[in-house]
Amino acid sequence: MSNPLRAFKHCLSNLINFSDRDRRVVFWPYVGFIVATLMLVTMVAIIAIMGPAMVLAANTTADVVDFPVDELVLFLRLYFLIVLVIIFLLAAAVARRLHDAGMTAYFGLLPLPNLIFGLYYLPKVISEVLESGPTNGASFETLFINNMIYLTLVTILIVLLAQPSSKNDNKYGHAPQED
Repeated sequence: MSNPLRAFKHCLSNLINFSDRDRRVVFWPYVGFIVATLMLVTMVAIIAIMGPAMVLAANTTADVVDFPVDELVLFLRLYFLIVLVIIFLLAAAVARRLHDAGMTAYFGLLPLPNLIFGLYYLPKVISEVLESGPTNGASFETLFINNMIYLTLVTILIVLLAQPSSKNDNKYGHAPQED
């Protein structure tokens, strides 16, 4: 299945199939499309939500400019929803890819706790800074350490997803046919 469009259709048609196996040639074009779409949607959301407020703030002659907090909160809520959609779109594909390499799908959950914590904690840190100014930095340090752990776990997951396929049948199913 070397055609990226066929690979994409295959993954979309198996959104809730966590039990089979997918080769790298099916998985990576799908992931690339999802990540590129995430970046595009995020940029559009930033421009649509934050852009007008930032332009207005930049064109003011006041000594103190009010940061568009309401717009930032709206963007963070939208981004949280975007991340949930991405998790939904990638979950089964990650499970099938890990199965194809002979690993349990539970490895796909490695970065999830840190992602959830970061998405939950980031608005709190931003609110804290905007309301009371720079503090002792403990909240920022906590978020920074969480993000470093998250990035490490994502890197480990990517390495696992890039492993070669099991040539033979394994406990997760028959080896997919080569196209």
